[in-house]
Amino acid sequence: MGKSTKSAAAPPDTISLHRKLDPIYECVDTGQNKAALKLIGDLLKKYPTLQIARVLKGITLSRMGMEDQGMELCEEVRAEGPADDTVLNTLALFYKNVGAAQQQVEMFEQASERDPRNSEHLTLLFQAYARAYDFVKQQQCAMKLYRLTNNPKHVMWAICAMLMQADANPTALALAAGLCSKLEAKGSIADRESLLVYARVLRESGQGDKALELLEGDLGERLLPMAAERAVLCATQAAALGKTESAANHWRAVLTHAPDDWAAMSQVLDIAMPTTRAAAAHKPQVPAGGTRMAARSHSVGGAGVAKVSSEGFRSDDETVAKLLGRVSIGGDADDAAEKTETIERGRKASERLRVAADALGGAPAVGRGAYLLGTEFAWRAAQLGDDESGTLGDAMMSYWRDFGHWTSCARDLRPYCDAIRRTNARAAREFSDRFVDAARAMAEPEGKEGKEAQRHLRRVIAAHAIASQLGRCGGSWRVAPGDRDAPFGLARPSLGRGEGRGRAAVAMELYRRSKSTLAGPDPREPTPADTAALLAMQALCAEATGHAAVAARAGGDANVRDGSLTEAATSLLAAAAVAEEGVAASPNHAELRLGLTSVYALLGAATAARDAFAPLDVKNIQMDSMIHHVLPVAEGGAAPQVMFRVAQFADNLRVEARRDVPDGCVKAYENGIYTKALEYVDFHERLRASHSLAAATVARVRATLRETSCGGGVTVRDCEKDPSGGVTGPVMGALDAAAKACQSLIGTTWQNARYNEDLGTNPVWSPPHHGANALAVPDWWTVAAGADLPPGCAVAVAGAHDAGAGGAGASIAHRAGWRAAIRRRCAEIYALHRAAAISSPDAERPSPGLNVLAAVRAIETLREEPSGDADAPLADAAAALAPVTADADAVSDAMLAAVASLLRLGTDGEFGSPEDVAAATGSLDAFAAAFASLCARAAAGLRAEDDDAVARAANGAVPFAFYAVADAGVGATTALQSWSAAVRGEGRTGGAGVQGRQVAGDPALVAAVRSAAGAAADAIAGVVDAAVRACAGSSEVDDARRVFGAMDEWCGPSSSSSGGGRLLSSGYAAEAAKKVVASHRSTLGAVRDHGERLVAQLRVVANRDA
Repeated sequence: MGKSTKSAAAPPDTISLHRKLDPIYECVDTGQNKAALKLIGDLLKKYPTLQIARVLKGITLSRMGMEDQGMELCEEVRAEGPADDTVLNTLALFYKNVGAAQQQVEMFEQASERDPRNSEHLTLLFQAYARAYDFVKQQQCAMKLYRLTNNPKHVMWAICAMLMQADANPTALALAAGLCSKLEAKGSIADRESLLVYARVLRESGQGDKALELLEGDLGERLLPMAAERAVLCATQAAALGKTESAANHWRAVLTHAPDDWAAMSQVLDIAMPTTRAAAAHKPQVPAGGTRMAARSHSVGGAGVAKVSSEGFRSDDETVAKLLGRVSIGGDADDAAEKTETIERGRKASERLRVAADALGGAPAVGRGAYLLGTEFAWRAAQLGDDESGTLGDAMMSYWRDFGHWTSCARDLRPYCDAIRRTNARAAREFSDRFVDAARAMAEPEGKEGKEAQRHLRRVIAAHAIASQLGRCGGSWRVAPGDRDAPFGLARPSLGRGEGRGRAAVAMELYRRSKSTLAGPDPREPTPADTAALLAMQALCAEATGHAAVAARAGGDANVRDGSLTEAATSLLAAAAVAEEGVAASPNHAELRLGLTSVYALLGAATAARDAFAPLDVKNIQMDSMIHHVLPVAEGGAAPQVMFRVAQFADNLRVEARRDVPDGCVKAYENGIYTKALEYVDFHERLRASHSLAAATVARVRATLRETSCGGGVTVRDCEKDPSGGVTGPVMGALDAAAKACQSLIGTTWQNARYNEDLGTNPVWSPPHHGANALAVPDWWTVAAGADLPPGCAVAVAGAHDAGAGGAGASIAHRAGWRAAIRRRCAEIYALHRAAAISSPDAERPSPGLNVLAAVRAIETLREEPSGDADAPLADAAAALAPVTADADAVSDAMLAAVASLLRLGTDGEFGSPEDVAAATGSLDAFAAAFASLCARAAAGLRAEDDDAVARAANGAVPFAFYAVADAGVGATTALQSWSAAVRGEGRTGGAGVQGRQVAGDPALVAAVRSAAGAAADAIAGVVDAAVRACAGSSEVDDARRVFGAMDEWCGPSSSSSGGGRLLSSGYAAEAAKKVVASHRSTLGAVRDHGERLVAQLRVVANRDA
């Protein structure tokens, strides 16, 4: 008889199973993964086919980073068919956690097919479709549920799904309207959310009048108990239908319930004065039930383009012309009687609201809106040329006198300051002087403490803040003075030599005088006095911008250029000292911290900038809107851990969004909050195609490649031992991972990306950069003026929904530059990856990424916009505003051309003729020359004065040197190592075929590769030598003393001629100097270390025998 085998034990009964599973659940829930795995293993030894144990093992493995093994286990269970609902739900949890929406859908489809009348399974299937954003199947599933349950909420689920597919299927709206009508007839529209969705269906299906009747009728009154909300929805719908009188009545009703509702007040003036524009564009009112995100919202092309002609900006697009708000103070009116009538209507509306506010107890009781409306009216009346109703300046001055002690005063008046600067620069200067003179003329209260002293200082600070908004501290990048036709956001603040110092001294005297008087109970919290320190920063940075512009225009006059750059750097150093003093007293003041981060970044002090930014504790969803502050620092010379930490935060956001956004949508459906379910769909779309998250991914893989190649991951001995002469195994692994990571960016980032960055957080001297993150600082120093664009450039303009870009009419030219930068980085990764792969001895192994010919095509079309892209011309403006990036791109083009030559010669096909070999030789020579020129420029920036730390802080010299070595240098080394392997006859290029015989051992190519490697090594060595000299001339302490001395001499002992005291506090100035010098030395040390390793690797290529 044969040897018997012990069969698996029969499945345990339910009670026994629960007893065995309870400790496993506890371990899984508390994160004790190893303990859970041991308990599960013991259970599976006895019951090897137990589905629930296998699924729990899969969940545990995925939490331990072994997602593939966990997926394999769970897929086996799904193929068998879950034995019960416990297994089904646990399996669903696994798929949800790993983002496997499609597998979850298929599992619930199978479960529903097995039991088609099980409403619980159908509900889970609907939720799976919701997580997968499959709107058609959501609709079908919801209707199946309704036929089973007769629950009207399932019809609402179907209607929401129809709304989401309306763009692709317009007939869905008619069907949704019919279903809503039936629900109303049955009395099933019985809650607020159902009513709002019904109104939206009517509106979007072209039945706007019915939507208004619904909101105004009995059903609207019963289901919208908050009168103010209902009035807003009715007013918005009436305005959309062009029923101005009805809309006005509803807006007035809003004000009876919410007397400080600024949107309602502004809308009342819109109706009373229809030919005028508000100083600040209205944020679009959300109609009943919400609305889909506009197709071009947050896109690279925005709402349209304004073009540059020989006379300046113009636009043939009526929408864009309207967004730019071409209004002028004192303009002519075609009909004087109509103008007078319009002004009178506006005056009456404004006065009526103010009288009503007075009757309710004035501003302390109802808020300041009705009183600010007088300034809004004056602005609109000025557009019509009215001089008798009082000037806009008088209205602003009156508002300041009444509300100057309110913290919000200057912020309230900012839209009018910006509008005046755009329409009449002379008037802006006059108004600015009036506010400063008024502040000086104010009588000081008798005591230096108490409420009256505080109110006095608040008014003085508000007056200076208003004057700054009118241009006294140099202005803002957001507003071009006197240029009504230019999009917002193309200006640069500027003050002349000494102006910034004088005005900063006045502001700092005011700051120190008011700091103790206005201090709050918590010394860490911001106070009104901090505004004065911020104004000092603005004035100093405006003077720095002015000096940098002079240097950019100096041409060949080295004395003017170098002197202006030194003045600019010193002014920025003084701004850093002022900000250090401010954040020492108010460490939680976000504007001061962001300003300090920007100033240190502009000085090339990446580590100091990182340290200034870190206390803001930006993470989670803020990474999507504020990552543009930190990426130029992380890629501009900060330690690699900074980049990896930022990328980790971005990855965490991506994972959390993948899990939490679908969950939020499902919960909104479950709780009957249908409008929120619809909002989650737009939120998902914005995060799915987020440019910020894509930029973080690209930056991470580039940093990983850099640290692997020259951060100590590869030694010279590794290169010498490698018989192929190509890239080493670790670098090949980094390229594999980089190509795989970048592949997912195709399509979404290049054509459909959503730009969610909040530029409203940028300091007034720091516009969005228009090129590569790593070169943002050198680009800032090189752009003479933001609006100096050549004729023919098309500048994309933001629409009303692009609030983060600055609102309607703002330039979003930077988006095209950011898109081009990501495209280029991805193309470089693909090209280097394929070149390294085909030149490697194990080139035949499968490898992620594009194939060779596709990589060649990607290189050839890099300068072309994606096919079918309507926004193709937009990159020209971005390139003009990022000149250093444009120069670096030319070097990148040369490298890619050399790589493309290798890829062609290494691919079976039509290439390999003597002409192709000659072209390849020429491409190598051209690349070597271009790269040497880039490095020479970087070395020259560091050698301006070997012992002058102030000069090194100018012109972005330090981050540019880091880019030349750690970014361009790594690409050059990888490309030339791939060529070296090819000409030695290794890899695919050395195999059988015409191409292999042409490449391997070809004397011309061997000589060209060795020459290019030698030239690249010499070029990097030049930058390394300059970096070493910059740090070797003196100690870090001596450098810091020199910087402090330069700051002290530049600022002078006092600025009494300008009415101010000493500008800088010695302690904070010394602190800023130490941080800048230490940061420079840290980055230059990285340049030295990375450069020496790359030089050694390139010498191996240059000296290797053919």
